[in-house]
Amino acid sequence: MLLTKYYPRDQDDKNDSINRCYSDAEQGRIGLALLRIGDLLEEFPNDANVLYTRGMLQRGFLGAGLKARDDFEKAFHAANPGEEVRGLAACNVATLARSYEDHDIWTAIALEIRPSDVGLRERIAAFAEAKQAGADYHGFLVDILNLIPMEERADRPGVMAAGFEVALTNCSAFRAEEELGVRKVRATCLRQLDRLAAQTREMLCEMFPPEERLALQAAVEEMERAIALENSDAELWNFHAAWCEMLLRDDEAIRSADKSIALRPHGYAKPWINKAIAKLHLERYDEGRQCAQEAARQAEAAGLDTDLRQAQELASITRPFHEIPEPDVVAQWMENFPKGVALLR
Repeated sequence: MLLTKYYPRDQDDKNDSINRCYSDAEQGRIGLALLRIGDLLEEFPNDANVLYTRGMLQRGFLGAGLKARDDFEKAFHAANPGEEVRGLAACNVATLARSYEDHDIWTAIALEIRPSDVGLRERIAAFAEAKQAGADYHGFLVDILNLIPMEERADRPGVMAAGFEVALTNCSAFRAEEELGVRKVRATCLRQLDRLAAQTREMLCEMFPPEERLALQAAVEEMERAIALENSDAELWNFHAAWCEMLLRDDEAIRSADKSIALRPHGYAKPWINKAIAKLHLERYDEGRQCAQEAARQAEAAGLDTDLRQAQELASITRPFHEIPEPDVVAQWMENFPKGVALLR
């Protein structure tokens, strides 16, 4: 997508554009937000506020800790002494530091700029104690993230995913099962980012095409790293199938669903459901219904009511997904429309 500019922007226009980037990201359009940021950097190269904004978007909406850290460091060096963004950038570099040494350097810089920051002082003390005790930096970073309350973790999946990415830069710090656990959690955080974006796009009555689901693409990549560590886990293969199906990578979804089914052939309906959906996407309706019927049998035998209902619904599909929706579906869209408009205010 090319962004059209009709006149050179001044500082006020730049600030308005930055706000627009945040608004786009909050409405599930992170790809568009990053395009706007790239456009701004062409006009305002090496601008501290623009670089800081890109770091915030990378971390908060894509869980990309390494890219975010680099942007925060660039923002710090681009900022003038006394600018608020300079201290904020230093603090954020510190939270995504790659080692104790890196952490010590950046927390010292941040504390010099923000001497009254109590949270920063507490962080410095905690990491100094861990270092003195001989704790591995990357393992300690995972421990810190795991101490965050569940409700806060649910509200900040991007921050969690970004922190785990930094921790995983040194996989030798973990046993194989520990690395697997971290990768599974990071993949789940990335999927949560995608889920939130998808919900917002639905409320706005907007399509969410696969190429725009950047967080889900990253979740699939992380899940593939997890599977490389443990390829005999039926649930990992099922998650991969489900997420590939959401990205319309249907052949991959079918292969992963088959792997999951082979590993857990009884009492596990979900891979059959995901396989059915992928088959229906490919307009292989008879095969899709057969998979859905098998999912229903598996769900009924295991007493899985939710899976049973979904399987039965899929088994009843006899028409293409792209046909004109039924009137009750249109009515639901119209009911959601005012809610979507409210999000724009």
